[in-house]
Amino acid sequence: MVIFKEGDTEEQTMEGLYNDLMAAKDKLTTVRQVMNDGKEQVYCQTNKAKHIWKDKFTDYKGRIGQAVIDLGITFRTHQQKSLSKPKRVDDTVYVVRRIQSLGFSVKHKIKIIKTAAQSKATYGAAVDPFTIAQIKALRAKYTQALWPTKYTACRITGLLIADKGEIEPSINIIKKVLVNWIKQVEGGLHPSTE
Repeated sequence: MVIFKEGDTEEQTMEGLYNDLMAAKDKLTTVRQVMNDGKEQVYCQTNKAKHIWKDKFTDYKGRIGQAVIDLGITFRTHQQKSLSKPKRVDDTVYVVRRIQSLGFSVKHKIKIIKTAAQSKATYGAAVDPFTIAQIKALRAKYTQALWPTKYTACRITGLLIADKGEIEPSINIIKKVLVNWIKQVEGGLHPSTE
């Protein structure tokens, strides 16, 4: 469940958001449902709004900040680090190490990497992009999994040739970002956007 609130001032916005949150909890209680207070998250774009929330609503048990996780993707202000991306990369590296130990051909390993690793690694990449170091780590693990006994002079070229570029992580991330932008442009701006 997502509750969104706008106001003329940050104080009004935080007050309205809290009132809406309490109203939602009351409605859920009437149908014998309970919200998990520990999993609640309040996304504040500014530190001032965060401090207003903490000062006014001291009994709140959820997380408050400029970065929140929704469906495994971190939504954040530009100066905040991602909360979920490092775990996605580490999990993908673990999966690729397991794929490396399989005795399959390169063709079969490519299919396994695309289904088991690539989909996990690039999930949410359109709104929470990777750092260059994370892309290099994925690229290195992919080439090690595909060719464990060989040295690849240029990993990018090897991955581009291996499966028409579909396994190369940076190409997949760029593709996801462009698809996201196209969807946003086709959808247009909300009428109230200034």
